Amino acid sequence: LFRSLPVVGVTRDDTGHPAVWNAGCGSNVGDLDVTFHGGASWLYNLFTGALEGPLKDIINKNLCPQVSKAIDDLENLLKTLQVSAQIDPDAEIDYSLVEPRSIANQYIDLGFKGEFYNVRNHSEPPFSPAPLSFTDQNTQMMYVAISDFFANSAGFVYFMAGAPKIGRA
Repeated sequence: LFRSLPVVGVTRDDTGHPAVWNAGCGSNVGDLDVTFHGGASWLYNLFTGALEGPLKDIINKNLCPQVSKAIDDLENLLKTLQVSAQIDPDAEIDYSLVEPRSIANQYIDLGFKGEFYNVRNHSEPPFSPAPLSFTDQNTQMMYVAISDFFANSAGFVYFMAGAPKIGRA
């Protein structure tokens, strides 16, 4: 009987990167059965009773520290994820997380920024995003919501960069 209960905390850091931490770990190998196969296994199996106790202790002692190390490694990897991308010479899009994630039985809700910025002058537009609201939907695997702020921030960046040249030769 083997029981392990690693608890992983999930949120975002101050820069909008996803972040994880070890929120706790408990493990217990209650019963271990060691059996060798092939070759001289009949001889090795005579000593499995003496091996099971020490192996169980080693597993119980090392499992949670290894889980913790894996979570730390994941956290270090998440810090390196890009949270923005340059679209063209004028614009980049910021898709960092703007709020901690929300996890329920039916869904995981991730709030991404989705704002365009000028590559040379990273400043906020003169307008703010309106709050998004959703109806209760749970019949599809994924829902994507894009607000008018997304399009307006793109329009503002390109306008300020002089990109809209409609009617000019």
